[in-house]
Amino acid sequence: MKLNYEIDGIPIGYYGAVATLGRGRIALDGLFDMPKRIGKTEHIWGTSIEPFVSVEDIRHDGRLLTLHTAMRHDKVSAFIQACFASTNFGVDFDGFDVVCREEIAVERVGEFSKVVVKFWQNDFTLPSLTKTPSNSGDWRIDDFDLQKDFGVYISKATRMHNGGKRIEVSTTEFYTRTNYRSTREIDLHCFMKADTMQELYSNMRQFQALLIGPGLRKLKTKNYEFDIYFKDGMRADVVGVNIVEFSVKAVLVSLKEYIRLLANENELLIATENDYFIEIN
Repeated sequence: MKLNYEIDGIPIGYYGAVATLGRGRIALDGLFDMPKRIGKTEHIWGTSIEPFVSVEDIRHDGRLLTLHTAMRHDKVSAFIQACFASTNFGVDFDGFDVVCREEIAVERVGEFSKVVVKFWQNDFTLPSLTKTPSNSGDWRIDDFDLQKDFGVYISKATRMHNGGKRIEVSTTEFYTRTNYRSTREIDLHCFMKADTMQELYSNMRQFQALLIGPGLRKLKTKNYEFDIYFKDGMRADVVGVNIVEFSVKAVLVSLKEYIRLLANENELLIATENDYFIEIN
């Protein structure tokens, strides 16, 4: 899978650099990654945990874009200087404002060198979610069919029915209450497929825009609905022709928050204090 890479609008080949494979099947690690949220993401009340999911609460860290290259050793110095001075790094279908703040790793092999450059993208932004949900499928987030609308296939889902740990409260004596339970996480192990690399990139950005949008999301399977939000990042690697592999953690709100959030909704809550799921009629 060949992508073109530019530093401040200049192809890396101008400096004698050739793209080599990184952790996946392309030379650039991080192209499909999503950084974690920063700032306060939730508040522990002692009896429940309140997620912070309003627009003003959602801020993301920056991310690393790591480029793997090889070149003749006599070309390395000029390439390094160009990377140090760079403010923009680009691929065929997008560009990123970056700084080269990390050490550049050079491994010499005879007359040639492997050069690994880490660019820092401080401001991670996503486009608005413009896809129209198809409201079908066995795996949905809100009304979006993950497979049909984004090309996302769930290979494995773990911890879907675990019980959350108790909420710890600081007391002078041994705390014995166990009925107030913390949030818990569902791990979704996924693949995303598309016809072209550009379509794959566009679908991933739309999918990430869905995940980190304000408010809670609903994860829907054949039999259950889960009220969730996302606060952790995503590491995504290109593992085949127009195929990305990744995992995401969905945080389930606590039962107390379920009760509060569903108070005005016509759904049947079938849960004890240690249960965390809703059965759909």
